[in-house]
Amino acid sequence: MDLSIIIPAYNLENYIENTLNSIINQNDNYLDLFEIIVVDDGSKDKTYDRALNLLSKKNNINYKIFKKQNGGVSSARNFGLKKASGKYVMFLDGDDYIATDFLEKIFKTFNYDDYDIIFWKYDIVDEKNNIVLKYDDVYTFPKNSSMLDGLNILNEILINKNLWIWTGSIIYKKDFLLQNNLKFFENCIYGEDLEFIFKSLTHAKRGFFINSVLSYYLQRKNSITKSYNIRRFDNIYAFLRTAEYMEKVNNNKFKKIIKYLKYDLLIEHFFQNYDLLYYSFLKNKESKSFFSIIKKEYNNLFDITLKIIPYYIGDKKRIKFRSFLYSKSIKLYTLLLRINFYIKKY
Repeated sequence: MDLSIIIPAYNLENYIENTLNSIINQNDNYLDLFEIIVVDDGSKDKTYDRALNLLSKKNNINYKIFKKQNGGVSSARNFGLKKASGKYVMFLDGDDYIATDFLEKIFKTFNYDDYDIIFWKYDIVDEKNNIVLKYDDVYTFPKNSSMLDGLNILNEILINKNLWIWTGSIIYKKDFLLQNNLKFFENCIYGEDLEFIFKSLTHAKRGFFINSVLSYYLQRKNSITKSYNIRRFDNIYAFLRTAEYMEKVNNNKFKKIIKYLKYDLLIEHFFQNYDLLYYSFLKNKESKSFFSIIKKEYNNLFDITLKIIPYYIGDKKRIKFRSFLYSKSIKLYTLLLRINFYIKKY
């Protein structure tokens, strides 16, 4: 078995069939070379039934389908990894889908060499399959730079900003993941995907880039990544864990990446989360409980950010200004957000 496509799914009855059909309807020449692993993470709708009904009708498809107690997407992905038989594994969410020539191009790449990871372009689409954002409109990764190690890939993503990898635009050699004890951090709602990707790249020696759009990320109106809730601060801790992980692996080798993660990306995400969440609390007339809820969920968030934020190394003036105000007084910064909110409102 060459490839295991692991599909975590939770309450996706309206999307799971489209995801599965994008895999099933690939070139028949490759159908015996991969398996589909659906992990229903305790759905309360008909996700499991619809997936099973579709897959059971396909005699030429290798598949496994499981229903487990709800534990979050990371738990479902880790569960699927344990069940995978393929030399390579891919994690594709149950509402996203792959291009019609995905398997053809992936399996041709297998013939070139033995890679730790293989990654490619992806486009963002809406629920009518209209392209919302083209990969090539944002990223300009050199076409002649197909073979890279993990450090070079991290530099292209974080420093040069020529490249981006999403959970559904990369496959990993299974032995590579197991040998480095790589798995998704559970009980983390936001940032767990980037944490896994960045940690994997820390170990990758042989990576290959396919210069084609081979998968599609569905941007749903009510998806968790589009909503604003207190758990968005999970990504702050995900970035911290990733930086600390790299420090342990090879602090000198990843020094530039670590610095960017802690003193640029983390800080920008913190202010984005903080501002949007506070505005959400104001809009719902719940601002009085804002600090108490944060401290209940993340008792050391303010201590961590106050130590890091004064050292922001980015070049965005608005972040520099926010960093200055926040480091002087969190309450003052929050008061100014409140004033700005009501100025815009009225």
